[in-house]
Amino acid sequence: MTELAGRFRSAIDALNARGLDALDELLALYDAAVVFEDPMQKIEGIEAFAELNRKMIAHARSLRFDVHEVVEQNEQLFATWTLHYAPRLGPSMKIGGATHVRVRDGRIVEHRDYWDLMSSVVDVIPGASRVYKSVMARFV
Repeated sequence: MTELAGRFRSAIDALNARGLDALDELLALYDAAVVFEDPMQKIEGIEAFAELNRKMIAHARSLRFDVHEVVEQNEQLFATWTLHYAPRLGPSMKIGGATHVRVRDGRIVEHRDYWDLMSSVVDVIPGASRVYKSVMARFV
């Protein structure tokens, strides 16, 4: 495992163990002008990225990322993961996803998470999963 890949995995492990108290370890990997994007939003800058993570952690009953694979090549890092997230109110969620980051001068400058927004929402609404799968079967 390369240095950045190891530091990335260690920062996620620390976040899992200590929550907000470990957020600075994760943020230390990122450039001040980082661009973060996922299926719900696109944000720019380390302060906005930090606030996003603070809110996610603060609004959780429990939160854990299981990182499965981390591969680093040509100033890019790819990771696969499962997020186990229980908001303060509402049902727990289990979301599988992948992360692609671009690195410049040893810092993450772009971070993009890929996960299925519709399935993650539908899976926690009683009966919705059956309807969603039925609709999707018509298109596949």
